[in-house]
Amino acid sequence: MPTVTDLFEKARTHERLEQLQAAREHDLLPYFRLIEGEAGPLMEVEGKERVMLGSNNYLGLTGHPRVKEAARQALETYGTGLTGSRLLNGTTPLHLELEREIAAWMGTGDAIVFTTGYQANVGCLSGCGRSATTVSTSSRRCSSARPRTAAECSWWWTASTRWRATYVTCRRSSSSAVSTAPG
Repeated sequence: MPTVTDLFEKARTHERLEQLQAAREHDLLPYFRLIEGEAGPLMEVEGKERVMLGSNNYLGLTGHPRVKEAARQALETYGTGLTGSRLLNGTTPLHLELEREIAAWMGTGDAIVFTTGYQANVGCLSGCGRSATTVSTSSRRCSSARPRTAAECSWWWTASTRWRATYVTCRRSSSSAVSTAPG
């Protein structure tokens, strides 16, 4: 006989359910608020101007006319996306141009662009490890350097096995560091 699991039982019986219901009744829940207009550092949310603190659009460039025009051109040339990772689905001339511009700006021989902080950690940390490597991360600041999902655990195990690194999570530290001992 198959086992039936009630996926929502925990939500219906949670110890703070009454608090949640009271917050909902008084319109105090911060989630899924209606955004009216373009995303920027200041936004119109439910008829009021608000400072947007949860966005990657720190400089407000998503609404800049040159950025919008470049996006229109990219849409016409490449469609709405590569439908997967750059590694498997390919690199566009846009990727290469951006990397060349970043390298020139930074005065380096080359640059690589990652789409997420997690991917940046995978790419950078796995490239600098050796057998006597210690990776120290602050549990508050660098959560993408520690695995949370099955896919992340797969990379974590592969990288750990390959470079036999020692991982230390520093709960009180506010910095992240990678140090490699000689050898």
